[in-house]
Amino acid sequence: MFLSPPPVHNNDFGSHMWQSWFGFIFKILDKVEHIDGHWYVTNGNTHAVSTSAGVKTSTTTVVNTVTSTLLYSYTLLADEVHKDEQIILSLLGSIDAATAAETVTIEFKVAGVTQKTLVITPKNITNSGWKAEYSMTVRSSGASGTFVDFATFKTDIASISSAAVTTTTINTDTSNLVEVYATWGAAKAGNSISCVQGGLVFHH
Repeated sequence: MFLSPPPVHNNDFGSHMWQSWFGFIFKILDKVEHIDGHWYVTNGNTHAVSTSAGVKTSTTTVVNTVTSTLLYSYTLLADEVHKDEQIILSLLGSIDAATAAETVTIEFKVAGVTQKTLVITPKNITNSGWKAEYSMTVRSSGASGTFVDFATFKTDIASISSAAVTTTTINTDTSNLVEVYATWGAAKAGNSISCVQGGLVFHH
């Protein structure tokens, strides 16, 4: 939002308008802070401003193959990850399964290491919607940083999830690649999964 100052007038009214405008700006600035790479707004309690990145702008389709195929990737830059930060990746799309016995595996990787693997039997469906979500909360940062994570994948009629009970090591002083892969259990023309939308949200 761009705030334009009031027009200048050589009278008491114009002077009053300028004083009011600057007073408004200083009132806003008094409630906004930038600390350790984060924006905070104070209005009674202090809240961190959430941000987003990595919006998926093209469709990826995996059909009639058993080859593990990349659905989404985003590089977390050095120091982009901070202690007490939650990063949520959401992906959405459509899925078809040739029979009720088909399986599809969704694999979530961070820094080249598989963190969560979800295998789902989507049943015999056509053009069903699906959503995958991967959440990681950073407990500590630095070369020996740590995080806990959670992953879920669901269609119209089936769902599966996995939650961490212990922390995983991550070096936040360097860049870390986040990836999501899909793999069908059998190569059939009726087995198809498309990733159409997605992106990351950063809390704190």
